[in-house]
Amino acid sequence: MNNSTILWSVIVSIVTGLKKELKNAISKDETGIISEWQSAIINHLYWVAASTPENVDWKDIVLSKWKSLCSHIVNVHKHPNQPYSKCEHSRRKRGEKKKKY
Repeated sequence: MNNSTILWSVIVSIVTGLKKELKNAISKDETGIISEWQSAIINHLYWVAASTPENVDWKDIVLSKWKSLCSHIVNVHKHPNQPYSKCEHSRRKRGEKKKKY
């Protein structure tokens, strides 16, 4: 198995468990916030795998990218999570509608 295959199998396994945990958390969340973030959280996990090059030791990069989600949720786009210390997306333009996630 190559690194990419291993990473994707790990991600699929994590997503399966994470969806169950999020569903359980959503049922207890009276604010609805978790429900609003559910898709973004799952998408972020898939992005972590898809954006990680095959030819690197991916463990540190994957963990760093996954941890960046916590910063992203509170609108912080630079963080101490090395080697992935800032978000790759562009800044919102003035007047551009803010997404919930």
